[in-house]
Amino acid sequence: MTLYNAALVAVVQADYTVASWSAYQVIVGNNIVTSANSQAQVDAATANITAAQANLVTHAQELAAAKVTAHGVLTTALAGYTEANYSGSNWIILTGHKTTGDANIDAAITTGDVTTAQNTATAAMAAVPTNAQILADAKTAAHGVLTTAL
Repeated sequence: MTLYNAALVAVVQADYTVASWSAYQVIVGNNIVTSANSQAQVDAATANITAAQANLVTHAQELAAAKVTAHGVLTTALAGYTEANYSGSNWIILTGHKTTGDANIDAAITTGDVTTAQNTATAAMAAVPTNAQILADAKTAAHGVLTTAL
């Protein structure tokens, strides 16, 4: 039972995500042994617990995965814009939001920070007006001036 007990104390809950820890606890609960168990049963339980430990996800792993996903979201978002639809300065602003978003994702220390950085960047990119939007706004303003002048 020494290996079984060692397998149980080899991990600390605070090091792992809630979801992976919960799944691990199910495996542990299904593999409880007592002195009445045979050595083969103890060995099987130890193997099951050790295998479950390999599936535990650390907070660092979760953060790294979130960053990879968020960078992918920003890259995909940028690919959805067409440079020809923007003035030169607005295209620089749009791509700057992506660059800033990537930097903020890299600097994030929690998955919540990653999500915030991603959402902020995608919203800022979407807010950059296209040439068509600028023209439509100018026409609306001109019509307003003419209506007021009459």
